Amino acid sequence: MTEDEVTEPALAPAPAPSAPALPSDSLLDQLELSTGHFQRGQGIDLSGLSEAASSVPDAARGQFSPDAPTPCAFITGRAGSGKTWTIRERCSSDPQYAALASSTGISAINLNTVTIHSLLGFFDTDSLRDAYLHGSAQRRLRKVADEGFRNVVVDECSMIGRETLDLLVRVFDDVNLHREEKGEGPVGLILLGDFGQLPSIADRPAGYRPTPGRRSKSLPTPWCFESQFWGRFAENETRLMKVWRQTDPRFLAALDFARAGRGRESLEVLRSSGFAFSDSVDMVYKGTTVVGKNDEVDRINQLRLDRERGRLIQLPSRRWAAGGKTRPEWKHIPDRTILREGCYVMILANQYDEGRMVYANGDCGWVRGIESAHGTQPSVMVELVRTGEVVAVQSLVRDISHLEKPQWVSAAEWPEQGKESDGRFLAQPHYRKAKGRYVVGQMEYYPLRLAYATTLHKAQGLTMDSCQVDIRSWMMKSPAMIYTALSRCRTLAGLRLVGTAEMFADRCKADPKVARWL
Repeated sequence: MTEDEVTEPALAPAPAPSAPALPSDSLLDQLELSTGHFQRGQGIDLSGLSEAASSVPDAARGQFSPDAPTPCAFITGRAGSGKTWTIRERCSSDPQYAALASSTGISAINLNTVTIHSLLGFFDTDSLRDAYLHGSAQRRLRKVADEGFRNVVVDECSMIGRETLDLLVRVFDDVNLHREEKGEGPVGLILLGDFGQLPSIADRPAGYRPTPGRRSKSLPTPWCFESQFWGRFAENETRLMKVWRQTDPRFLAALDFARAGRGRESLEVLRSSGFAFSDSVDMVYKGTTVVGKNDEVDRINQLRLDRERGRLIQLPSRRWAAGGKTRPEWKHIPDRTILREGCYVMILANQYDEGRMVYANGDCGWVRGIESAHGTQPSVMVELVRTGEVVAVQSLVRDISHLEKPQWVSAAEWPEQGKESDGRFLAQPHYRKAKGRYVVGQMEYYPLRLAYATTLHKAQGLTMDSCQVDIRSWMMKSPAMIYTALSRCRTLAGLRLVGTAEMFADRCKADPKVARWL
């Protein structure tokens, strides 16, 4: 086989380590008093995370009030405190606990869920207002309730603006008032997120046009906690206090100072550990480079892929939907992902084998080839940075399905998928017997993307082993950007910062409005 021979896996026809010893010195003792949140010797503890998951309650359900018919709750915690893991575990142990949604398409793909926009049928604040006025958002929410879900969880809630939350609560209240009249229980609204990380991106006003050749000026951030209904969420706030992603007390202290906008103190901690800043981006860096713009990401990824000389690998995706109504977030999955043997990739899914985590969402590694087995889709073999293990990353199938047979689908018959073929790609409306659901759309794809570079927004919620952050980008001037970027990395040894120490200290900022959560 020649060097440039293309390997394209055709999609088949449709049928925790212990914590290291920590030094004891006066600096660490002072930092522990100053930052107050981290615990010495903490490490990844799945039993501890499971205990946290079991302690997360339903949205508070007190006596019904016509003035506040929707039970509301807010779950928060620092980066790496296991917010998403906790809620997913709760949903796994109790499938009717909540319908899980997210505020952005990228996070929805990473979480294997849908956006709240897709769930309720809107794409921005104006369209949500229309959906509420015309009742279409309420109709969609009633379908969620009719499927037995007790709550709707919205992850990455810091990306939701004030007016959007106002309208969401109106939609839920409207539905719950009618459910109360019929003697049915309410649907709770649970927000999940951290206001110490990336804020909402405001909708541009109608008719807004940026000046050609000039960078558009940032619009004020309408935080969702400024909503008129925030008091309902504040009454039922759960804070996850323990950080699981990092274990080094110096790194945790530096992160805490950066989170609070105390750049000088964060810099002092970094210097005490021997950390040095770099003056240029390393184009052969063995890790992921975080930059400000998508076009920078594309250029870095392409230049790095061009350096690789392994076999070319093309990973196709495919999708179908009755009436052409695919999920909006599926647009983030390309029709074809181009890789090479030896290239650096990120895995965008979790995989377990009899309770053991094989790979996690955000794991990075090097492509080592393609393997095929009879009767199954080809697997991409990836050597993980985190463990050194070579794992088989298989294609995933996501679907659009309903508990009740959709009357709007003009299918002459609904083929039944039995146990052996359950969940496989079948490009026509069908019935999943194991799940008891009618499938009206599917997408099959490989959860892999080039990981030489990414934007900070695409990295939010992910954990990285090696991370190079260019703090010279204009985006890094905004509050919480430095903290969010730094907190992606597991260890201080895996972090490389491009810029100057003075720049770092000046750009560690926090929005004063979020001080109560810092």
